[in-house]
Amino acid sequence: MKRVTVLAAAVMLASAAQAELKNVSANGLNSNMEGFVSCTIVDEGTRLLAGGVLLYAFAEARGSGDPLIRVWSLNRDLSITSDNWQNGMDYHAGGQTLHVSLRELDSEQGNPYRLLRNPYGTADAAVVFPAKLNEAICAESRDKSSGALLPVSVSITDMNAIAFKSSPSMAKTAPAIAATVEQILNALPR
Repeated sequence: MKRVTVLAAAVMLASAAQAELKNVSANGLNSNMEGFVSCTIVDEGTRLLAGGVLLYAFAEARGSGDPLIRVWSLNRDLSITSDNWQNGMDYHAGGQTLHVSLRELDSEQGNPYRLLRNPYGTADAAVVFPAKLNEAICAESRDKSSGALLPVSVSITDMNAIAFKSSPSMAKTAPAIAATVEQILNALPR
C-alpha cells in the first residue's frame, strides 16, 4: 500500500509540474524490495531533434550499492531497463523486448553518455530514453541484491536542452552535440 501511495504522489507531482526540464536529480534509499522513484514531464519548450527528445537517466550508488534502473512513460507503452550502463539496455514495448548496445546508439565511439558524462561507477545503471513533448517519465532504481536500504541518486537529463540551451562556453560544441543526439534518436526504437 505504501508503494502505491508513493507512486500516486509522484504521478500527481509530475502531472502538475510546470518547470523547464534540463536536469532532474533526486537522492533516496533503495533495496531489492523497495525502489526509489523520480518523475518529470518533458518540457514543451525544448527543441525537437528527429521528432523527439533524448533523455539520459542514471541510477548511481552512493556507497556500496549496485543499482539497476527502469525508466517508463506514463503516456505510452514503453519502458527501458538496464542493470549496468556499459552493457546497453533493454527496450520493452508492445509485449516485445529488444536489447540495444551502446555501439548501436553511438557507432563513432560506442558510448552515447560521452555527450554528458559517464555514470560515476562501473556498476551503476543508465538508459537512453526517446521521449516526446509533454510526456510524463518516471525512473525507478532498485538495488540488485541487497535487502538493506542503500543510498542512490537518480537523475534525468534532457540532452536536447543541453545541446540548444547551453551556456555560451558550450556554443561551439552545441552543433556537434545536436548532430549526435539526432543520430542516437534515429537509432532508437520508438
